[in-house]
Amino acid sequence: LFTLGQSGAMAPPIGASSRPSAPSPPTFASDPDYLGPISATPQKMVEEMLCMANVGTTDVVFDLGCNDGRVCITAARAHGARAVGVEIDAGAVVKAKRLAKEAGVEHLVRLERGNAVRARLAGATVVCVYLLPTGNRKISRKLMRELPAGTVVMTYVFRLPAEEWDAHLEDTRAVASTRDRATPGLDASSYNKIFMYRVPKVKPAWCQSSGGGGAGVRLLAAAVAAAGCFLFLAIKHNSEGAGKSKNGASANNKLFWG
Repeated sequence: LFTLGQSGAMAPPIGASSRPSAPSPPTFASDPDYLGPISATPQKMVEEMLCMANVGTTDVVFDLGCNDGRVCITAARAHGARAVGVEIDAGAVVKAKRLAKEAGVEHLVRLERGNAVRARLAGATVVCVYLLPTGNRKISRKLMRELPAGTVVMTYVFRLPAEEWDAHLEDTRAVASTRDRATPGLDASSYNKIFMYRVPKVKPAWCQSSGGGGAGVRLLAAAVAAAGCFLFLAIKHNSEGAGKSKNGASANNKLFWG
């Protein structure tokens, strides 16, 4: 039943909620290569990740899903490295470029809007990703297939598919908190972890396939995703309170900087 309001306009049905409807999801969420929700890596963990990867002035650091560009900006400002950030959200890219300029490292950092699954990785010596398990699975083959031997791949919280990358896992680091605190807080080391992989000299056969693994593996990944999303958002909430190249690539690579 509809009624007329005082202005003569059609009013909503009696008993219907007057609250506005939920906003529509961003258009890129419907992309088949969508990698998951957008969330920035806590700054402390960015610093831990770059130090663990031993990033230096000869490195080119890629951040796939770079959000506000903090990994790229920190790599340039604190380590003198060049960096490339790829982000699907246009608003985040605008913010990242502004922050890079404010930090005085825009000459070392390239930030571009695009889908990480289709990004060109030429020149990368270190690649950082912070994705849910489903996103890691989507990008796993690309990383192994396109990155040269010796390239370091860093992931935060969620590791790359075990059956594909565990043989190439070099180090794992657990950190008690996502930020520095005046007093000790809740110990988050059970899930607040960084994983460091290295691309092998001999590429495994599985990386030549564009698929996402067998049906059973994909089903397991889907089951893990729900729990993973909770950790992903919990870390986001918690953090808001707050020499030689790896694979021999030239530091003067002209593909990204003229």
